[in-house]
Amino acid sequence: MSNISEKIKEDLPNFVLNMKPLFLNELDEFINSYDKKYQKSIRLNSKKIDRKFLENAGILLKENELVKDTYFVEDENLTKHPYYHLGLYYFQELSASVPISYFSFDENAKVLDMCSAPGGKSLQISAKLSDKGVLFSNDISVSRQRATVKNIEKFGISNSIIMAENLQKLTKYYRDFFDAILVDAPCSGEGMFAKDKSLMNNWDADKIEEYSNRQLEILDSARLLLKKGGSIMYSTCTFDVRENEGVIERFLSAHNDFEVILIDNDLADGLGKFDDKIINASNRILPHKHDALGHFFIVLKKNGELNTDSEKKIFNEPPDYFKSFSKSIGFKPKKGYYFEKNDKLYYTFYKIDVASNCRILRTGLLLGELKGIKFIPSQAFAMSLNIEDVKNKIEFSLEDENAIKYLKGETLMLKKDKGYYLIFIDSMSAGFALSDGIKLKNKLKKDWILV
Repeated sequence: MSNISEKIKEDLPNFVLNMKPLFLNELDEFINSYDKKYQKSIRLNSKKIDRKFLENAGILLKENELVKDTYFVEDENLTKHPYYHLGLYYFQELSASVPISYFSFDENAKVLDMCSAPGGKSLQISAKLSDKGVLFSNDISVSRQRATVKNIEKFGISNSIIMAENLQKLTKYYRDFFDAILVDAPCSGEGMFAKDKSLMNNWDADKIEEYSNRQLEILDSARLLLKKGGSIMYSTCTFDVRENEGVIERFLSAHNDFEVILIDNDLADGLGKFDDKIINASNRILPHKHDALGHFFIVLKKNGELNTDSEKKIFNEPPDYFKSFSKSIGFKPKKGYYFEKNDKLYYTFYKIDVASNCRILRTGLLLGELKGIKFIPSQAFAMSLNIEDVKNKIEFSLEDENAIKYLKGETLMLKKDKGYYLIFIDSMSAGFALSDGIKLKNKLKKDWILV
């Protein structure tokens, strides 16, 4: 058993001092809860599989009391499992998956994930949107957003805009634009000590105010980006009330056009000496009360009536070269909006206006790239397709040695008519291969190769 609690008591006396007035006679129980064995959890790609799919493959899943489609797992090597590379699940801390399950918005909404990297909560938001809804994932760090791009691609998501922009740019070009906004704010990470020891080692009592001021700044920007009648989900993975209830109190005192929304659940209420409305609307996942790490969330609503977009949706036809390629693999191009940028072809469900002055890493689904007169299909396009979408396909079971060879980037010695084929493993899309009539050249994206 871990002795994190002893280290906390010895090395972080100021943390213990901060927690004492919050937990009172439960303080020892709370501190000792850090010694519980940390359980990894995965969230399923619900648009592709259900629980039975993984269990039929021998992957043991354990239910939890907090949220559906997220399960505890014992296998430490599931990041190396082929299904992980097929985008069938994503490793996400259980408590981190709870807020979105309580975040209500229309399935056709425009939703912004303000601090999105590496994209776990963005994946959840997308699962709640229809083909008419749009997910905007933003993080100020381009390097962190590369992980978001890959995760969005893995899950086969088409209705997303991935950005790496600062708050000033966002509020300049997207004011009063979003129906709902997630602010999963950067924080001191006190709830994650049991998972990431570096957070405990780097914890500094003097930085709490710095975090809370930054959190308030982000909320103030979200306020400007949100439509009237829209809602903000604010969440952190820390315990200190200054980063949670305190930030909400400061925000509401400055903006009387917002109110907190009560959520019906069995989670703990807020902590500290704050207005009853804030305490009752706050939701806390506490490790000594729940089988999960610490988390806080609350929903804020902007006064007014929410007007969903009623503008006419604009569609167009794909370029001839994509029509020709689609015909060659037996794929019927979907209704939507197709556009080219730097010889690359993209697809969205309809035309989405994005601010050209913002740093956009990805708009919609990257279909592929035109090199000379040849169209080269992308990995993202492959991951968006279902087995019934194409005729030129090769199916392997996971037990077939060719399945693993393909995922390892190897050439397959199979004779097929010349052309592109989509590889499916246990009926799940894995990527493209190109036949020269003698063998199948592996077209799996290099950084997706199973090692």
